[in-house]
Formats: sequence, C-alpha cells, structure tokens
Amino acid sequence: MKRHAFILIVALLLAGAETATAADTSVVTTAVAAHRGFTLADLKAQVPQNNEGVFIMEIPQILNTGSDREIRGVLSGQSVETTGQVMPETVDNAGGNRLRIVRSLIQCCAAHARQYSVIIEFAGKVPAMKEMSWVKVVGTITYKQEDGKTVPVIIVREIKETTKPGDPLLR
Repeated sequence: MKRHAFILIVALLLAGAETATAADTSVVTTAVAAHRGFTLADLKAQVPQNNEGVFIMEIPQILNTGSDREIRGVLSGQSVETTGQVMPETVDNAGGNRLRIVRSLIQCCAAHARQYSVIIEFAGKVPAMKEMSWVKVVGTITYKQEDGKTVPVIIVREIKETTKPGDPLLR
C-alpha cells in the first residue's frame, strides 16, 4: 500500500506541481515520513551507549547488521564496543592484521548454543593475544565484501584483556 502511494506521489510530482492538490501534498508528507527508514536517532534509541557515546553491542547483534542496508548505512563509521573471546582469523589474513572475536548464543538450551564471530582488524600487525582469552574491543565499524557477502569488520582502536563474564553464554 505504501509503495503504491509512493509511486502515485512520484507520478503526481513528475506531472507538475499545478496538478497536485493540498490532499496530494498531505499524502506526500505522510508517505515520506513513513518511508524515512532507519536513522541515527533510531540507533541511539535502541542500542545503549557508554559515557563516550560508543555503542555497546553484542557480537551476534553486530554480525546481523551486515544483512540490512539501512542499518549498515547508519552504523558504518560509528564507534562500537563489544566483548568476546579471541580466535585467529583463518580466511584471507595474508596481511596478518586480523583476528576474530566470538561469543556463544543460546538458541533454546545450552546444547544448542551457537558461536558467532566478527572480524576485528588492526592498523598494523596483530598484538600477541592468547587464543580464547576474553577481550573488550572498541573500534569503528565498517562493512566489507567477503566471499560474496557483506560482513561487519571492526577497525580496532583499543583492545584489552578482560575477565570472563559471569555467564559467558548470551541468551
């Protein structure tokens, strides 16, 4: 319905302003407001931020943003903070500047927990980190094409070891 209204509005506007009525203008305003999409204000309303304004997101949340163009457009270039376990990057890491951080999410029960991982990328070589140690990462989120998919990549600004959360499994 909204799509049809939008097409009608565009046709009216292309036909010329003299054919548009006040009712048409109201429909245009309503359709544009309804079609405005996801905004930074929406992101701020839905995702917590720390005192510096960095968005605090869990790894599965970050990973899921790769499939939505509107969310990618808003989140790209934003600072994010997340916590996970360090793993080596096994795909196309010829530059030696990538790791992955992982977190497990319980689908229905612990037996069905699934691991999610996000690429983290460093300006230089990867710092020495013990595999599967817990870290907090702060960086800028960007999106890259990897194996035909758009994936989130965090460009690391800060990484530090942290303690294992009380419940390491996300629910």
